[in-house]
Amino acid sequence: KTSGDIHPGTDCFVMKRSIFDGLDMGNLFLGYPPFGKLMLAQIEHLAKSFTTFASDELKVTYHLGNDKKWYEGDDDGNCEYTKTNIDNADLGLRDVWTRACEIKAVKDSEGNPSLRYFGDGIPSRTCMMLVNKYRNVDICDGSEEYQEDDAEAYLATEDHHVNASPSHSPVVFQFLVGLEGTGHHLHQNIYTKSDAHELVTDFGLLPDTKSLLLSIWNKKRPSEGLFSALSDISESDEGEWWKEDTDKIDGTKLFDRLVGNLKRVDRKARQKLKANQSLMPGKDLVIAVNSGSTGAVNEVSPFLSYPLLFGPARSLQYIDLDIIYEACTAANVRCQHVVSYRDAYRVLKSTTMNRQFASRHIQLQTLNSMLKVVQGQMLSQPEGLVACWESDEGLSGGVRDLGKLFGWEDPDEFDEFYASIFRKPAPLTDEERMEITKDNKLEVYMHSMVKSMENIKILCKKQLISNRKKKGKIITRTA
Repeated sequence: KTSGDIHPGTDCFVMKRSIFDGLDMGNLFLGYPPFGKLMLAQIEHLAKSFTTFASDELKVTYHLGNDKKWYEGDDDGNCEYTKTNIDNADLGLRDVWTRACEIKAVKDSEGNPSLRYFGDGIPSRTCMMLVNKYRNVDICDGSEEYQEDDAEAYLATEDHHVNASPSHSPVVFQFLVGLEGTGHHLHQNIYTKSDAHELVTDFGLLPDTKSLLLSIWNKKRPSEGLFSALSDISESDEGEWWKEDTDKIDGTKLFDRLVGNLKRVDRKARQKLKANQSLMPGKDLVIAVNSGSTGAVNEVSPFLSYPLLFGPARSLQYIDLDIIYEACTAANVRCQHVVSYRDAYRVLKSTTMNRQFASRHIQLQTLNSMLKVVQGQMLSQPEGLVACWESDEGLSGGVRDLGKLFGWEDPDEFDEFYASIFRKPAPLTDEERMEITKDNKLEVYMHSMVKSMENIKILCKKQLISNRKKKGKIITRTA
């Protein structure tokens, strides 16, 4: 008995006969690019209701083998088959797939052929990958990967910017972005006592959110998590592990698994909401992915802090928000993020003196580096920000925004609850700060981290104000 292999392409299609009769596959070979994408683009165009599922999402089909023969060059004619297929699709079926993808062929200012997008919203992932096939044919690249930004630029006209169309789903996935020691356990207490978490629990979604977390970071089997796979080799104590190459990582497979889990949780949540009618119209069900709501499970890293866990590669152990949002787009789900920050001295004390994550001098450099990473990711994904939370500052630190997002309708009720789980700490004295920095011997490094933390705070508030001005309310980046 076998569970089959993950298949990165598209090889099982279910459709009405009327759609099948409307397909035009021209003079293409089966099994070579771009056969699957060309068929999928037409089905998506013709169908009234269109859904895709990841390779292992429904457990109703399985795939044996994934050798990707078209990668192997011309020894067996594979590259020639691929080039012939793409040529035939271009020459014989150009009007079919350009119409399905709402693309038209034009000439640029220098008379070179070009493709431009004229539809509403963003081109589908299928169409962007299909266009990418034509750009890679000269090197006979059968990859399913594509650069979305490049594809947008390639398909966009000067007077028609490609924007994401709004999603009407009430389900939204939220990610907390912040250093370890900036309030993840407090965030867990807030979310697990919220109406949102109560619905997630009542709907039986916790096992699915656990699977979602595992597809991001798998502590027990690192090679099975999209980001844990990158530091899996660091578990080896033999030799210079950072120089050892590996063929174990299949990022496409891991990305597809994350996309499948996002789609699964979103679909189940929407089905439950439709049947239950428990959510007020216009309200969102926030699934706080890394809130720790799955509980203490050995293989799960519930908080996904920057960095997370232990080991010699801690500076590599964090999520990439750009890839997270790309997965949200591919899954056609809504995603958003919250940024947490805190007094830098308290963060260092919490993670080295109260909990020995690392020595103080190593931790200072690690945390300061992570702050630069967080800042870069914030700049890359400004529109997804929905709240800024200074976890040391009590009710004045932005926590009320979290309460609203998680379903608290009565501000007084939330304030009373929060007062029961949090007491604002007294300001650190000069003596305490000296102790934290070893009699100021580490102060020069601490000063840099303080500045980095302040930059995060300033940027977060600036982005949040901008987002609220644009939308007139707390916004969510949509797929």
